[in-house]
Amino acid sequence: MAGEKERGTLETLLLSPVKRNDIALGKILALSVICLASALSAVLGVVLTNTIQKQSGMALQLTPVSIAAIIAMVLPLVAMFSALLFVVSTWAKNMREAQTYLTSLSFVILIPAVFSNIIGFTGMDKAPWLKLVPVLNVGAGLRQALMGATDWSLVGVAAIVHLVVAIVCWQIILRMINRDRVLVRI
Repeated sequence: MAGEKERGTLETLLLSPVKRNDIALGKILALSVICLASALSAVLGVVLTNTIQKQSGMALQLTPVSIAAIIAMVLPLVAMFSALLFVVSTWAKNMREAQTYLTSLSFVILIPAVFSNIIGFTGMDKAPWLKLVPVLNVGAGLRQALMGATDWSLVGVAAIVHLVVAIVCWQIILRMINRDRVLVRI
């Protein structure tokens, strides 16, 4: 959206006979496909690494149950990330501003992701509050699933948390795109 504002193509797009909500839906679906491809490539990397490690006797516990848990956590995470990216891009005036905001947002998101690397070693992976922290809950859930000890309550709460954030972002997107001020800034 920020690029379309900068190039002046957003005006033409919004004047087309297509509903603005449909335009937003098409853009977020395209962004979601890119985010999903990225997430699936990471999961594929884990599976391939696991296949190689099986030969050395150091394999993870990848079972159909753990793969289902991983997918159940990754899909809502993809929805949340694509919605957050779309909100920021729609709110920014131009690509440069959007990139600045997205860089800051990535640091905010990376903090729980990095923290999830050490949480299993501290015993905090069983703490009830962990289920409510976006990204951190998925990190803990992925660790458990890969070790063959899937906690379905963590998977379920993590999915709900990410879907709630995605829905809130989607509502913000719809409000922004249905205003003419979207051409400059909301």
